[in-house]
Amino acid sequence: MKKSLYVLMFFMLVFILSLNIVSSLKNEELYQCKAICSVNFKLNSQACTSDYNFCKAYCTNLECKKRCTEDRVLCKKEFREYYGLCKNSCMLGSFSVAEYICESNGGSYQQLCNGNYFDLRCSTADYCVCSGDLNYSCPLNYSCVKNFSVKNIPTIETSWKSSTGVPMGDIGICRRD
Repeated sequence: MKKSLYVLMFFMLVFILSLNIVSSLKNEELYQCKAICSVNFKLNSQACTSDYNFCKAYCTNLECKKRCTEDRVLCKKEFREYYGLCKNSCMLGSFSVAEYICESNGGSYQQLCNGNYFDLRCSTADYCVCSGDLNYSCPLNYSCVKNFSVKNIPTIETSWKSSTGVPMGDIGICRRD
């Protein structure tokens, strides 16, 4: 199982480093990004199976073999989660704008929130916000996309809010052209 953890740590490092690369992807590169995620997922799944077979071959009792199966299930679950994160980073790449670029071009770099005062839910990522009540704008070579959703943030109310719960009006988020 240690081998799987090393493989996981390696691919997590690759994933973190790839976030910088993904932020500069254009739409036509989306397919390639997802293909890389898919190949990594297949390699990681094979590593889980290989570790399982090795573990099972050296186990002499039922309890040990049961632990091998549990480890394989956990290993595959972790890599499915990684695959989902990888694909999501491909999708969000075109919405990625550096904070200083966003704010120096009239945008507002912040989390997006929705809900009422007592149940306000906010995105984990910050976005370059455009339009809205304060008429924010996007940097050059970016467009303001108004029809968007943020993963794991239900649209409870019609207006997106700042992290302090202040309604922002009819906002959009900046997307690379």
